[in-house]
Amino acid sequence: MQTLNRIRNRKEIKKIDNEIEKSNKQIEGIQNRLKKLNKDKKKLDNEKNPFETAKKLLIAANWAIFAGQVIIGILAFIFMITLVLFPVAMFLFGVSSSMNFAKTANKLQIKILEKEIKAIDEKIEKVEKEIKTIQAELKIMSNKVRQLTNQRSQLINQGLFQKSPQTNT
Repeated sequence: MQTLNRIRNRKEIKKIDNEIEKSNKQIEGIQNRLKKLNKDKKKLDNEKNPFETAKKLLIAANWAIFAGQVIIGILAFIFMITLVLFPVAMFLFGVSSSMNFAKTANKLQIKILEKEIKAIDEKIEKVEKEIKTIQAELKIMSNKVRQLTNQRSQLINQGLFQKSPQTNT
Protein backbone atom coordinates (compact mmCIF):
# COMPACT_ATOMS: atom_id res chain seq x y z
CA MET A 1 0.00 0.00 0.00
CA GLN A 2 2.82 2.39 0.87
CA THR A 3 4.53 1.74 -2.48
CA LEU A 4 1.29 2.52 -4.27
CA ASN A 5 0.96 5.78 -2.32
CA ARG A 6 4.54 6.76 -3.18
CA ILE A 7 3.90 6.13 -6.88
CA ARG A 8 0.66 8.11 -6.70
CA ASN A 9 2.45 10.93 -4.87
CA ARG A 10 5.19 11.00 -7.54
CA LYS A 11 2.58 11.38 -10.27
CA GLU A 12 0.83 14.17 -8.37
CA ILE A 13 4.19 15.85 -7.66
CA LYS A 14 5.02 15.69 -11.37
CA LYS A 15 1.62 17.25 -12.22
CA ILE A 16 2.19 19.99 -9.66
CA ASP A 17 5.72 20.59 -11.01
CA ASN A 18 4.28 21.01 -14.51
CA GLU A 19 1.66 23.46 -13.20
CA ILE A 20 4.33 25.40 -11.30
CA GLU A 21 6.51 25.57 -14.41
CA LYS A 22 3.56 26.77 -16.51
CA SER A 23 2.64 29.36 -13.88
CA ASN A 24 6.25 30.57 -13.67
CA LYS A 25 6.29 31.10 -17.45
CA GLN A 26 3.05 33.08 -17.17
CA ILE A 27 4.55 35.14 -14.34
CA GLU A 28 7.61 35.83 -16.48
CA GLY A 29 5.37 37.04 -19.32
CA ILE A 30 3.42 39.26 -16.92
CA GLN A 31 6.66 40.70 -15.52
CA ASN A 32 7.86 41.50 -19.06
CA ARG A 33 4.59 43.33 -19.78
CA LEU A 34 4.99 45.20 -16.50
CA LYS A 35 8.55 46.25 -17.41
CA LYS A 36 7.34 47.46 -20.82
CA LEU A 37 4.53 49.49 -19.25
CA ASN A 38 6.93 51.03 -16.72
CA LYS A 39 9.22 52.04 -19.60
CA ASP A 40 6.24 53.57 -21.42
CA LYS A 41 5.27 55.50 -18.29
CA LYS A 42 8.82 56.79 -17.85
CA LYS A 43 8.89 57.80 -21.52
CA LEU A 44 5.62 59.72 -21.12
CA ASP A 45 6.96 61.42 -17.98
CA ASN A 46 10.07 62.48 -19.91
CA GLU A 47 7.83 63.74 -22.72
CA LYS A 48 5.84 65.80 -20.20
CA ASN A 49 8.84 67.44 -18.48
CA PRO A 50 9.67 70.01 -21.22
CA PHE A 51 6.06 71.20 -21.23
CA GLU A 52 6.10 71.58 -17.44
CA THR A 53 9.37 73.53 -17.61
CA ALA A 54 8.06 75.82 -20.35
CA LYS A 55 4.88 76.43 -18.37
CA LYS A 56 6.86 77.39 -15.26
CA LEU A 57 9.05 79.74 -17.31
CA LEU A 58 6.02 81.43 -18.85
CA ILE A 59 4.44 81.88 -15.42
CA ALA A 60 7.70 83.41 -14.16
CA ALA A 61 7.77 85.68 -17.22
CA ASN A 62 4.21 86.82 -16.44
CA TRP A 63 5.27 87.74 -12.92
CA ALA A 64 8.30 89.59 -14.28
CA ILE A 65 6.07 91.51 -16.70
CA PHE A 66 3.70 92.35 -13.86
CA ALA A 67 6.60 93.60 -11.72
CA GLY A 68 7.84 95.66 -14.67
CA GLN A 69 4.39 97.17 -15.13
CA VAL A 70 4.22 98.13 -11.47
CA ILE A 71 7.69 99.72 -11.52
CA ILE A 72 6.99 101.58 -14.77
CA GLY A 73 3.62 102.75 -13.41
CA ILE A 74 5.27 104.12 -10.26
CA LEU A 75 7.96 105.86 -12.32
CA ALA A 76 5.33 107.30 -14.66
CA PHE A 77 3.36 108.62 -11.70
CA ILE A 78 6.48 110.22 -10.23
CA PHE A 79 7.35 111.76 -13.60
CA MET A 80 3.79 112.99 -14.01
CA ILE A 81 4.04 114.91 -10.75
CA THR A 82 6.93 116.90 -12.16
CA LEU A 83 5.35 118.75 -15.06
CA VAL A 84 8.62 118.94 -16.99
CA LEU A 85 8.75 115.14 -17.42
CA PHE A 86 5.04 114.81 -18.26
CA PRO A 87 5.72 113.61 -21.86
CA VAL A 88 8.05 110.90 -20.51
CA ALA A 89 5.33 109.85 -18.04
CA MET A 90 2.79 109.53 -20.86
CA PHE A 91 5.27 107.41 -22.83
CA LEU A 92 5.81 105.15 -19.80
CA PHE A 93 2.06 104.69 -19.34
CA GLY A 94 1.89 103.61 -22.98
CA VAL A 95 4.75 101.16 -22.49
CA SER A 96 3.10 99.78 -19.37
CA SER A 97 -0.19 99.17 -21.14
CA SER A 98 1.52 97.61 -24.17
CA MET A 99 3.11 95.05 -21.86
CA ASN A 100 -0.37 93.56 -21.48
CA PHE A 101 -0.03 92.12 -25.00
CA ALA A 102 3.01 90.10 -23.94
CA LYS A 103 1.19 88.96 -20.80
CA THR A 104 -1.83 87.85 -22.82
CA ALA A 105 0.38 85.99 -25.29
CA ASN A 106 2.04 84.19 -22.38
CA LYS A 107 -1.34 83.25 -20.92
CA LEU A 108 -2.39 81.77 -24.28
CA GLN A 109 0.85 79.78 -24.45
CA ILE A 110 0.25 78.52 -20.91
CA LYS A 111 -3.24 77.31 -21.86
CA ILE A 112 -1.87 75.51 -24.91
CA LEU A 113 0.81 73.87 -22.75
CA GLU A 114 -1.79 72.86 -20.17
CA LYS A 115 -3.78 71.07 -22.90
CA GLU A 116 -0.65 69.19 -23.97
CA ILE A 117 0.16 68.30 -20.36
CA LYS A 118 -3.42 67.15 -19.76
CA ALA A 119 -3.30 64.85 -22.81
CA ILE A 120 -0.03 63.31 -21.60
CA ASP A 121 -1.43 62.97 -18.06
CA GLU A 122 -4.42 61.03 -19.44
CA LYS A 123 -2.03 58.64 -21.21
CA ILE A 124 -0.02 58.25 -18.00
CA GLU A 125 -3.20 57.49 -16.00
CA LYS A 126 -4.18 54.86 -18.55
CA VAL A 127 -0.74 53.21 -18.27
CA GLU A 128 -0.86 53.38 -14.45
CA LYS A 129 -4.26 51.69 -14.46
CA GLU A 130 -2.86 48.89 -16.64
CA ILE A 131 0.14 48.57 -14.32
CA LYS A 132 -2.17 48.17 -11.32
CA THR A 133 -4.21 45.44 -13.03
CA ILE A 134 -1.05 43.61 -14.07
CA GLN A 135 0.33 43.85 -10.54
CA ALA A 136 -2.90 42.35 -9.19
CA GLU A 137 -2.69 39.57 -11.78
CA LEU A 138 0.94 38.97 -10.81
CA LYS A 139 -0.01 38.75 -7.13
CA ILE A 140 -2.70 36.17 -7.92
CA MET A 141 -0.26 34.09 -9.95
CA SER A 142 2.37 34.28 -7.21
CA ASN A 143 -0.18 33.09 -4.64
CA LYS A 144 -1.11 30.21 -6.94
CA VAL A 145 2.54 29.18 -7.26
CA ARG A 146 2.98 29.43 -3.49
CA GLN A 147 -0.04 27.17 -2.92
CA LEU A 148 1.21 24.66 -5.47
CA THR A 149 4.64 24.68 -3.86
CA ASN A 150 3.11 24.07 -0.43
CA GLN A 151 1.01 21.24 -1.83
CA ARG A 152 4.12 19.74 -3.46
CA SER A 153 6.03 19.94 -0.17
CA GLN A 154 3.19 18.16 1.64
CA LEU A 155 3.21 15.34 -0.91
CA ILE A 156 6.98 15.00 -0.66
CA ASN A 157 6.75 14.87 3.14
CA GLN A 158 4.03 12.23 2.93
CA GLY A 159 6.30 10.15 0.70
CA LEU A 160 9.23 10.56 3.06
CA PHE A 161 7.26 9.49 6.11
CA GLN A 162 5.50 6.80 4.06
CA LYS A 163 2.15 7.95 5.27
CA SER A 164 -0.96 8.57 3.31
CA PRO A 165 -4.40 9.89 4.20
CA GLN A 166 -5.83 6.31 4.08
CA THR A 167 -3.22 4.78 6.43
CA ASN A 168 -3.64 7.47 9.10
CA THR A 169 -7.04 6.12 10.12
